[in-house]
Amino acid sequence: MFVKEIHEDDWQGILSYDTTYPCEKIEQCLDAVKRLNGDNKTVVVLSRDDENFLMIGGGNKNLYICNASLDGAMYYLTDPWHEGGEIALVAGGQEGSYSKKLGIKLENVLKATELFVKESELDNDLNWELQD
Repeated sequence: MFVKEIHEDDWQGILSYDTTYPCEKIEQCLDAVKRLNGDNKTVVVLSRDDENFLMIGGGNKNLYICNASLDGAMYYLTDPWHEGGEIALVAGGQEGSYSKKLGIKLENVLKATELFVKESELDNDLNWELQD
């Protein structure tokens, strides 16, 4: 497996009691993503090292933000059907305004997670945009 570590936040009031633990199987990663609720669980980072990770945030409104760093290049998972406008999602304990195209359904986030964790690849069936 490519991913070695899982990091989850856990907000209790204004404090986050983050946990970081070894990734031993794919189910741990998928379960961590499924726990995101945009309330006390707002971000998960699945990492190999500082330059190779998948970060998923949100969960409120059943939408998620997903970005990946591979060898220092940053990619955002996008939904081309949601061009224009903005949505409010909670990631990292704070509500932010994001482009609608960054609001991704859980099924696509899980699909992206599975391939990234296993193979360190971005799923070509999904839309990824390289950040400038």
